[in-house]
Amino acid sequence: MTNYNDMRHLGFKMTQRPEVFMMFNYLFNNEKFERIIEIGTHLAGLSLFLAYCAFAKNMEFYTFDIRLKNSIAREKVKELKGNVDVIDVFTSEGTSIIKRLIESPGRVLLLCDGGNKIKEVNRFSKYLKMSDVIMAHDYFPTKKDSKNSTLWKSCEITDLSVKDICDKNDLHPFYQEHFKEAVWLSRVKGIQK
Repeated sequence: MTNYNDMRHLGFKMTQRPEVFMMFNYLFNNEKFERIIEIGTHLAGLSLFLAYCAFAKNMEFYTFDIRLKNSIAREKVKELKGNVDVIDVFTSEGTSIIKRLIESPGRVLLLCDGGNKIKEVNRFSKYLKMSDVIMAHDYFPTKKDSKNSTLWKSCEITDLSVKDICDKNDLHPFYQEHFKEAVWLSRVKGIQK
């Protein structure tokens, strides 16, 4: 079995399934975003891929983490005009920065891949504008799906864990059938697709 915890992009580690490249490429070829906001830089392999996508599609890219483990990848993201910040997004300063980026004009893709995906979705989904998209990694529709799967070993977010917040904030599945193969929850504000 493939060790998906040792995936790499351009030599930089990331904890993602290989389908993530195809899924995000598909998304960016079919949907227009002004900015990508990533919570959880971690090993920076996915951040670097997203920075390349943002550079190619003329989008802004921001990534946030409470610590950065790979200074080389961080510098590569900056070379691509991406923004890398070390901050706890749950502090008042961190929340204020993310809120401002979401509420700025233009469509946003918010990626929740930090240490507490449910809290990230709960905290920031209320700031989404119509047609903004929020996604969260380590997703399975149910805990049972996770236990019966060889796809991925971690389940940090399920449909049930975000049902109330999705109902409250008018969030609907968005390319979910595609993204569940890469273990990402995907919701859009206000539109059903």
